[in-house]
Amino acid sequence: MHIKHIVPSAIRRFFGHSKQKTSDNINYNKSLWNSYAQRWSKETAWVEKEGVQDKESYLEFLGDEWGTKEDVLTIIDEFIKPYVSSHSHALEIGVGGGRIADKVAPLVKTLDVSDIAITMLENAKKALSMHTNITYFPLNGTSLHLWEDASIDFVYSFDVFVHLDLHTMWRYFQEISRILKPNALAFIHTTNLLAPKGWQRFESQRAFKVEGHYFVTPEIISTLCNHCNLEIIKESQTSEQNFYYARDYLFIVRKKEQ
Repeated sequence: MHIKHIVPSAIRRFFGHSKQKTSDNINYNKSLWNSYAQRWSKETAWVEKEGVQDKESYLEFLGDEWGTKEDVLTIIDEFIKPYVSSHSHALEIGVGGGRIADKVAPLVKTLDVSDIAITMLENAKKALSMHTNITYFPLNGTSLHLWEDASIDFVYSFDVFVHLDLHTMWRYFQEISRILKPNALAFIHTTNLLAPKGWQRFESQRAFKVEGHYFVTPEIISTLCNHCNLEIIKESQTSEQNFYYARDYLFIVRKKEQ
């Protein structure tokens, strides 16, 4: 699946206007990303009809437009590959268009992918059809009730928590802690108000919008972790060499034994 590269000024038209209140974070996200996925599907259908001449100028997965593929691959190499194996049962929260799941599926035994936006999940299922070890799950709010206590080896969520408010993050953190096996790990990606590019992004927003970012600091994240039996064992360092490291906070947490 390919789509013409979308420049930032054009991305805004994909969102449309949500009727949900931004204070209702989960339902606003659901409405926003369903709308975004629908617009992506229409654009993709047009590209496929017209034909693609230059494959390198087109995006493979919904979500590729948000950062460079090289930076994403670096993150997968540093924050996912070392922590999974061919025996792992992994879960992705917020699969989006499947750009991360496509790289993770060959590394694990089974991969569950989930999303609150049904249209996103449908797009991902089409884009990831070549992988036979992926199962797709719709989410209803922040509950991960479809997974039993201490049942998952590795949880990850990339480019999702940047859009969640603090209370929504906290509910997810509690659920992640519940479903992880003792000593199992999770990889999470949030914003970072202390990073130079994070501050620039914050300063450019006149108010919080789900379409933008909700800003936190590593200290806030550490506080959440401490209150739900998770400990941070690896964290990103600010670097201009990577789009995400220059702006955000990426980290690995371990589920402590009770």
